[in-house]
Amino acid sequence: MLARPIGAPDPLIAGVVACAMFLLATGIQFAAGSLNTRSHLALSSIAAVASMGMLALAVTVTPWWPIFLVAALLAGTAQGLGQLAGLTLIATRISPGRRAESNAALNISGYIPAGILAVDGGMDALRLRPR
Repeated sequence: MLARPIGAPDPLIAGVVACAMFLLATGIQFAAGSLNTRSHLALSSIAAVASMGMLALAVTVTPWWPIFLVAALLAGTAQGLGQLAGLTLIATRISPGRRAESNAALNISGYIPAGILAVDGGMDALRLRPR
């Protein structure tokens, strides 16, 4: 769907970008583990806003896949730090008997919107494809 707007000639680029994003989301949790939760949330928010700005640039002003890669890496950073903060808060602030419920609520609140956006993106791709 984004191959033409970002100038990515090969589907492999999309796979590499997605892999890098998820690896960074995991790696940042180890790298920033010594920071406090407030810092995790602040850095996550900054990374998310910066990612949205870079994504806007990548699909409008400068359609170049390396800018899209930077946007994805910032998104991975935001996701990893946000998840670390959320899980840390559950572990430290929620009573043991309610942690599973809290973890489920955290996951639902993240994955349902992500799933809706993915399905919507697929529907847009089908609707907008050349015939």
